[in-house]
Amino acid sequence: MTAMMFEPLVTMAAGAVESADVVALTLNAMFGLLGVPRRRYVLYHLFDERGVLTIDDIARHVAARERGVPPDAVSEEDHQRVVVSLVHNHLPRLAEHGIVDYDSRSGDVVLSYNADFVEPHVESARACECPSATEEVERRG
Repeated sequence: MTAMMFEPLVTMAAGAVESADVVALTLNAMFGLLGVPRRRYVLYHLFDERGVLTIDDIARHVAARERGVPPDAVSEEDHQRVVVSLVHNHLPRLAEHGIVDYDSRSGDVVLSYNADFVEPHVESARACECPSATEEVERRG
């Protein structure tokens, strides 16, 4: 049974031509990637917006979520710290597994071919850690 955990979840995107650019995503790799809150926050924002976003925009939203403030209240220092970690750690790891594509020169980030396969798990994580606005209001009383 444990051998199945190492079987690829995705070997090729639907309709894609087999190439070295298509990377298999294992269950262990997927949960390893989703086990880091900052990466989940990146994916929450990308799945919400469903288009080409900039690293700056994603960093501002991630920093806002981490600080519990609106995006326009994020300090420049917090924003830059998140930008650096996204560029040097989180986006390359997500790209390596075919979940995002990003261009470090332009700063553009978009969901990639394996994103559809991780989306249900990302949404499950979001449901666990992000109560709805109604539940939040009720908790605050």
